[in-house]
Amino acid sequence: MALPDWLKPGRGLPAAVRTSLITIAAVLALGYFLQFAGLYESGEKLTATVEAGSLKDGIVPLTVTLRLNNHDEEGVLYEAENPCNVFRWILLDPERAFVQSEAEENCPDVHMEQYIKPKHYLERSYTLEIDARRLKTGESYVLQMRFWGEELRKEVPPLLP
Repeated sequence: MALPDWLKPGRGLPAAVRTSLITIAAVLALGYFLQFAGLYESGEKLTATVEAGSLKDGIVPLTVTLRLNNHDEEGVLYEAENPCNVFRWILLDPERAFVQSEAEENCPDVHMEQYIKPKHYLERSYTLEIDARRLKTGESYVLQMRFWGEELRKEVPPLLP
């Protein structure tokens, strides 16, 4: 197969432009292949937003909104041993030392299941009661969470001014 004149060296487009066009075409072709071959998963599986309330009676309320996304073409069934294992959390300081976690609960022995349809998501909000005596003024924290078996770490800005 003969190359057209404009693709031959010294004729038509300059070498740098020709190389750039070929590189762009290759990147686009690779992206197209990955997107439609199912090898590329768009977006995160688990995302979270964290909002701190104001200090009241020694408690700083921390509202966590979790979103579990199903980007797949098939539905996904999530399972937990009991209701307490659906959402677990631990608050760590910047050096990853323990600050607080959820209180011990007496959980019923009930198996939990959650089905998420293809291309849908599950969103839940929880309010965590953080003991202000455990916090330091002006220090940021890391909230480590597990929701339906998926784990996520989220930076938390200072809870006490």
